[in-house]
Amino acid sequence: MPKIGIELVCIIIFLFFIFLNSENPQTIIPFLGLLTFIAYRSQPLLASLTSLAAALQVHYFQINEGIKIIETTKIEEKKIKEKLNESTINFGKNSLVEIKNINFSYDDGDKSKKIFSELNLKLKFGKIYGLSGKNGTGKSTFADLLIGLLQPQEGSLQIDGKDIKLFRNNWINSASYLSQNYFLFNDTIKNNITLEQKQRKSFEKDKYEKAILISNLIDELAKFKGRDELEIKNSGRNLSGGQKQRIAIARLIYKDSKIVILDEPTSSLDQISSELMMKMLNEIKKDKLILIISHSQEILNKCDEILTIENYKIES
Repeated sequence: MPKIGIELVCIIIFLFFIFLNSENPQTIIPFLGLLTFIAYRSQPLLASLTSLAAALQVHYFQINEGIKIIETTKIEEKKIKEKLNESTINFGKNSLVEIKNINFSYDDGDKSKKIFSELNLKLKFGKIYGLSGKNGTGKSTFADLLIGLLQPQEGSLQIDGKDIKLFRNNWINSASYLSQNYFLFNDTIKNNITLEQKQRKSFEKDKYEKAILISNLIDELAKFKGRDELEIKNSGRNLSGGQKQRIAIARLIYKDSKIVILDEPTSSLDQISSELMMKMLNEIKKDKLILIISHSQEILNKCDEILTIENYKIES
């Protein structure tokens, strides 16, 4: 449409100038030639600007919704803190997460899309759970509910008998979530894993080495001249899909969170790397709650328990 529109405008302008100079057409020909050249060279730029404007329009609604969620969350947290003044809780090895009577749906104008109805579930720390289900049944939504990014319309999420709303910030900070759309910075591989600034040379070496071991990144680093000091460019365009995914997994492991969620973590990994990752996750699970969203039956079979979403419920 931008191309057709630009060409139409140019033709109208040319015809207009010809009409104005119909008595002396020889003088207008060089000028029209210049205009044609300018229009031809400007077309890619105008098309890019039009595409950018369209992209901004698409994301405008999402940005506004995000702002509303942030503002609402701040108000809710302020009320809760004023009421109970409780912001921290210790949880780990023997903790139990209970999902009680959760109802959740997305509002879509006049319609409402139901995702979960009277959802009840218990998750124990020290276990790896595999989550499966058809596309659109709510796997990613469940992950967002579990770490507190989404709030249910009804029901509650509790840890050791206490509602996570009482310490929501602490709960979210205790979670790591590797989604399918992760982001790599234009920085070194090491800084992308540790999220340390360039001027800060200190980092936890043992945790770092453990992270690159679990993510099976050691062999990949040997392929690079600068090893982990290699600069990642353009969000990882100088890396393969598998290498980028390993870096994202290493970042998640380095954070050493109590709650770990991985969404299709082996989609860009070969079979050997997938098996090694599952083996390492089993070694670190003792004080963590690990949830793996996957369509791979091989990965699901290596989990301690498989959860399946069906008919707005989750069954084990």
